[in-house]
Amino acid sequence: MKMEKGLLLQERDAQLLEFLAEYKTITLDNTRYIYGTKTYQEKRICHLVEEKYLTRLKHRKIALGRKGKEFLIETGTEIKVHCRNPNNIERLKVISDIASFTKFSNTMSFMPSWHLKDRNAPTQDSRRYLGLLTFEGM
Repeated sequence: MKMEKGLLLQERDAQLLEFLAEYKTITLDNTRYIYGTKTYQEKRICHLVEEKYLTRLKHRKIALGRKGKEFLIETGTEIKVHCRNPNNIERLKVISDIASFTKFSNTMSFMPSWHLKDRNAPTQDSRRYLGLLTFEGM
């Protein structure tokens, strides 16, 4: 009997999937911050796309694939649902760019705007800011 080849998820793969659960998308260039390498992550992402954990989007971006969503649901990770308005998609890209290089930094941290808002209070300035960027030791 032939055994099906499977992909064993590494810790960094899980971190990428969790990042995508929160921010929806990331550029291939920015995945280097998660993997901590210059080129390895591109090969790894090819495997994750082949196995349906990720899906490729336009302009060298990736998002969660079917198996990636299943993995996150199994681990109890909430997958954030974002507005699909074209203006919001561009805003999410900028937030993802900021979050990708600060998430694994020892000197910076970033909190996206949706974690700063009071969900029960209406807001007039919901899209006036991207989030809160803080620098350690300053």
